[in-house]
Order: sequence, then C-alpha cells, then structure tokens
Amino acid sequence: MKKIILVALILIWMLSIYMFSNQPAEISGNMSSGITENFLEKIGILSGKTIDEKEKLISSVDGIVRKLAHLTLYSIGGILVFLLFHEYKISTIKQFTFALLIGFAYAVTDEIHQLFIPRKSRYVARYINRYNWFYNWCLYNIFCDKNKK
Repeated sequence: MKKIILVALILIWMLSIYMFSNQPAEISGNMSSGITENFLEKIGILSGKTIDEKEKLISSVDGIVRKLAHLTLYSIGGILVFLLFHEYKISTIKQFTFALLIGFAYAVTDEIHQLFIPRKSRYVARYINRYNWFYNWCLYNIFCDKNKK
C-alpha cells in the first residue's frame, strides 16, 4: 500500500512540474514576482520604499525565489523517489543510480516540453537543479536510512 501511495505522489509531483512548465514565461514570471513581492512586504523590507526602489528590489530577489522554487520542487521529487526505492529494499547505490536516471530523464523531457511553450527560456544550467537529487540522497542516507548502524 505504501508503494502505491508513493507512486501516486510521484505522479502528482510530475504533473505539478508539468503544469508549472506549461505556463508561458509571462505568467510564470508574474507568479514568482508576486510571491517575491508578497514575501518582501510581509517581512517589512518594502515599507517606505518608492515604487522604483520596490521594483528594483523585487527584480533582484526574484531570481533567488525562482531558483529556490526549482530546488524545492525537485527536492520533493527526489525524496519521493528515494522513499519509493527504499520500500523495495534495493541497495543504496542502486537507489542513487535509479533516482539520478529518473531525475535526469524527467529534466530532459521537461526541457523538451518547454521548447513548445511561448517565450520560455531553456538553460543548460537548469540541469544543475535536477542534480540536487544527489544532495537529497545524501540527506536521506544520513537522517532516514534506519538500516545504517
């Protein structure tokens, strides 16, 4: 039952990535700028600033917010895949290999998908985000692998 739930969660995660990738650049940019603006307002950084100062600040922080969103979304996928492979009791190196291959394959298909989205940019550097699966694998093995002594 746990395996079925994990597979379902992985499929939901993949659908979420697809839906975000399917947004044209303008919609995606407006969403992240809105989140950035909301966050900066909540912590009080924008208070007392002119409109131009606010726009500059939001613009400078927005890239960080977008990278953190990528990192978070792919980290969630990595954790779900590791948990699924752990349920099958396969070796740690196989968990890493399979998760890396799945992460890379999904990243490639995501980039191919984005070729068909208006004004969506494609960057080789995005693949670095996909490799944060390695980071998650390390965290998983440090904190979650109960078979380690």
